[in-house]
Amino acid sequence: EGEASCLACAPGTTQNQTGQETCAVCDLGMYMAKPESTEAKCDNCDQGRYQDMEGMSDCEACGKGKWSVTSGAEAESSCVECGRGKYSSATGASSESDCNKCPPGKASDKTANTNSSLCIPCIQNTYANESGSIACRSCGDTGASQPGATLCGQCNAGQYMLSQVCTPCPSG
Repeated sequence: EGEASCLACAPGTTQNQTGQETCAVCDLGMYMAKPESTEAKCDNCDQGRYQDMEGMSDCEACGKGKWSVTSGAEAESSCVECGRGKYSSATGASSESDCNKCPPGKASDKTANTNSSLCIPCIQNTYANESGSIACRSCGDTGASQPGATLCGQCNAGQYMLSQVCTPCPSG
């Protein structure tokens, strides 16, 4: 007579009871990385990750420019876009604080920015004095600034303000 033999559960499945003929498939939002698992249940996907398929051995990371605080997320839609004035070049961000703010002198009115180059320098005669700006502010009729300015009225060394334009100083 043939003897019964136990087969190991594959990654993405688990079984913690002896004598079972099948392994339990991990649900959406869950995974099992360990082969031959005898865990009682599959693991939830961590924050910043999701799994939209059953029976998987890993979870997918939220893409660049997105984040998620949800544990056990079942869909990419659980990943939230970084807000305006922010960006994230990392994948798997697990909180909004993982989104970096555009530096002073730059701004972005778009969401889900994936790197700092999407923070646009302020144009001449505008400024952004705070990090995370969504728009540059005008210097108005009496001020002036160079591109990428954090304040108005400042010209580079060797220049002076003339009709809202930083102008090179005359020699001598």
